[in-house]
Amino acid sequence: MTNNDSNITLNDFLNELDAHDWCYGYSDDMKAYKKGSENSQRLAAIAEQSKELNALYEAYCKFINGEGDKPTAIEDKPTSSPTTTSNFTLSNLNKLVSDGKIFHIEFIKRTTGELRKMRCRLGVTKHLKGGTKKYNPKTKQLLTVFDMEARGYRSIPVEGICSLTVGGQSFININ
Repeated sequence: MTNNDSNITLNDFLNELDAHDWCYGYSDDMKAYKKGSENSQRLAAIAEQSKELNALYEAYCKFINGEGDKPTAIEDKPTSSPTTTSNFTLSNLNKLVSDGKIFHIEFIKRTTGELRKMRCRLGVTKHLKGGTKKYNPKTKQLLTVFDMEARGYRSIPVEGICSLTVGGQSFININ
């Protein structure tokens, strides 16, 4: 179990269940089988943390086995009203989001100007393939994160961040 699994929300757990390879047992690739088995055990351990998580896990398992409907997204109740901030910086972002903690972020892409929503983490090194970046993200005011849905690394422009939700607390940029 990773260090962020103890604070997982129902929506985040549902996303983890959606992303899991439920057919890992049929794989001929031992690495894929082992990864799937370990993730399956991790998900079962998370489900044991509360009645709500366990009910969601059991409902999803029934869906996978063709015995019920797919569980739908659950509205997580905000624990407090959003905190407004006048400016996000790399230093205050790193204080808000520690390595391994899942957070939700909304930002404006520099290249296209479109609004992007992402569920991501900092400090993920498992998928690195060697080499270094040809630029320094700090000098370009970029936050490098691991996108949980796309399973890849992304760079977020700090000045484009509209909102950030971490640990049940929301921060909204008013600039």
